[in-house]
Amino acid sequence: MPQTQTITTTIAAGQPLSDAIDCTLGNAAVAITFPADWTSSGGITFQMSVDNVDYFDVYKSDGKDLIMAVKPGGCIIVDPVVARAMRYVKIRSGTPQKPISQPADRTFQIVLAP
Repeated sequence: MPQTQTITTTIAAGQPLSDAIDCTLGNAAVAITFPADWTSSGGITFQMSVDNVDYFDVYKSDGKDLIMAVKPGGCIIVDPVVARAMRYVKIRSGTPQKPISQPADRTFQIVLAP
């Protein structure tokens, strides 16, 4: 059975973007858990990079933001097509047009699987 790995990333207080998540070692982000004290109702969006230097907003093929709904203390399963495309990823509170800074550090758990 393939091994999964759990890592964490944090959106720092006063910021809308998390630290980078490294998915380059053949692992895909398959699930994301949210802190119980999550305060944003605008969902999350993502930035992605191929080199961990230049980051780009992630959109669906129709040009709309890739938005995932969030429930405090909940978990989302990441679409496998999206998961496989991710190399280096940052989680954003809100959208590119309306990022939402968090009032305190928010730590997420990311489940990586081969």
